[in-house]
Amino acid sequence: MKFLSTDYSPTKDVSNVKPGMYFITITSLEGNITKKFIKN
Repeated sequence: MKFLSTDYSPTKDVSNVKPGMYFITITSLEGNITKKFIKN
């Protein structure tokens, strides 16, 4: 599953995402960061 967002909102609604483990990559002018996200 891939979300592409061009807005600069600091939050995202993940209520419709199935439970599981995901990796989220955030890209900015300063670089990229990847974090693990677990939804129960």
